[in-house]
Amino acid sequence: MNKLFALGLCGLGALMVSGVVSASGNSNTCTSQNNQSYQNYQNNSVLNWENSNYWDCGHVPTSSDNVIINQDISFTSCTAKVAKTLTINSGHVLTDSCSAGATLTVAGSFTNNGTIKSANSSSSLIVNGDFVHNGNASTSQFKKLKVVGSFTNNGLIKGSALEVDTDCKNYGELQGDDIDVHGNLTTTSSGSCTSNSKLVSNNTLLVRGNFTHSSTRSSNGVPDNTFKSLVVYGDFQNDGVIKGITGSRLEVDNDYKNNGEMQGDDVDVHGNLTNAGTRTCIPSGTSSGSKLVSNNTLLVRGGFINCSARSTNGTPDNTFNSLVVNGTLQNDGAIKGASGGKVEVDGDFNNTGRFAMSGRTGVLKDSDTTDVIVVKQSFRNTDPNSNSCAVSKTGSATLESTNKVKVTVQGDFKNTSTAAKSMVCTGCVSVVSGGTTAGGSTVMTNANATVIGCTGSQFNCVPSIFVYHGKRGR
Repeated sequence: MNKLFALGLCGLGALMVSGVVSASGNSNTCTSQNNQSYQNYQNNSVLNWENSNYWDCGHVPTSSDNVIINQDISFTSCTAKVAKTLTINSGHVLTDSCSAGATLTVAGSFTNNGTIKSANSSSSLIVNGDFVHNGNASTSQFKKLKVVGSFTNNGLIKGSALEVDTDCKNYGELQGDDIDVHGNLTTTSSGSCTSNSKLVSNNTLLVRGNFTHSSTRSSNGVPDNTFKSLVVYGDFQNDGVIKGITGSRLEVDNDYKNNGEMQGDDVDVHGNLTNAGTRTCIPSGTSSGSKLVSNNTLLVRGGFINCSARSTNGTPDNTFNSLVVNGTLQNDGAIKGASGGKVEVDGDFNNTGRFAMSGRTGVLKDSDTTDVIVVKQSFRNTDPNSNSCAVSKTGSATLESTNKVKVTVQGDFKNTSTAAKSMVCTGCVSVVSGGTTAGGSTVMTNANATVIGCTGSQFNCVPSIFVYHGKRGR
């Protein structure tokens, strides 16, 4: 048996005075009414759904009745409740007082302008039409909230399990454990920015369509929009701020465009990933640059373009532990890998911005698989050009490492950056196997050999080991 809520009532006379009509406009309307004489006779101050004396239609609502709550009313038994349509008027409450939780099924639409309450976490609400929630829900959770039509939330609602068969529009506060949206999910109207809406999933948030997130709501600098597991079957566009809790995972089956701030642990993008240079929604007093943080593995099965150069005190704000790109990696901004991480690029790696690695302070061997950069095609370190992101074209490209890092390029290696120190690392181990190398000055000497140290104004390696197993050329 599932759980539900309590409703307000109003007599037919009150209905006529207030001008209230049924949701569908037909004559089968049941409006809750305050039958004071009956209440006095029963010595009961609680209006209950199961008693026909509290309905102006003279019977307990059936699936053929359009129900209007114009006086507060409660479920006192755990039997299933039904209605053809349901409207809760402003200022009135529907309460589920059943200890085991009741189930309310609405065959058509449900408009809530009041409040829904449940005495425990076992209540269930099933809406087979559209559900527009303009009011509030108590801190008690639904066990199940299923909407077959579209769901528009303009108020506050909480639940353990929420399922929407079509589109979900969250303009208020929506909090739950598992949320399953079969259509598209949006958190603001008409693509505008908002600091009001809040979306929280304590377990899995599954969006089978596209997800557009534009809420920048935060508390003391920490995003209020959070998830543990976020899975998007369509495209994901983040224009706001959103954060994964500890152990979080974000998986996007199509393309992911980050125009805001996203922080999480594992990120898996099956399509292309674009980290924009400028945020779409910029709260007052915050940085205008987008931010992408992966505390564990950032996996991009398509191409990855980073346009964001956002940094704090000289350190890039866009960070990862391990970065795996199956397509092309284009860095036109600033991004940094953590110590003990790695970078694997199956396609080309084109760097016109600042790409930094933390590297290793201890011994780094040629056989190590962490603190490494592996490029299976060509690597190019070049100054910004017209093909770069729509960000500032000033400055020069740099590939940096604070400590030891191993770089393996299986294709051509080309460095034409005009930066004074375009390749900066301490105690590097670089391996270029196959292909040619080219640089703007004296790049490296003794190809096909192991060389300790390096020369040329474009390299600052103290000391470094460069190993080339391929042809060297200009």
